[in-house]
Amino acid sequence: MSSNCFVKSKRVSTNTIDGFSFIYLEDTKETLQLDEVASFIWNQINGVKNVSEIIDNCTNHFEGDPSEIRTSVSEFFNTLISEKLIKNKGERQNDYGFKH
Repeated sequence: MSSNCFVKSKRVSTNTIDGFSFIYLEDTKETLQLDEVASFIWNQINGVKNVSEIIDNCTNHFEGDPSEIRTSVSEFFNTLISEKLIKNKGERQNDYGFKH
């Protein structure tokens, strides 16, 4: 996963206020609030930066064991993928979000 670039789903709208990101799910009308660390990661997902770059940015920005940070970021990416909030840039996306 570390060499992949990801993009956000078309089914989400986002806004960041005071360092916290809010994700609005268009289909379910739910709003998710991310904490500071998750917001830092979320705001870097742009289809240009790959996972390795985002992990490096996190290890440089936050204090802690780099191995634990890598694991946490990877787990967060896996959650975003499983919830269909992001997808690999190379995958096709329909008008409503991700292809099932």
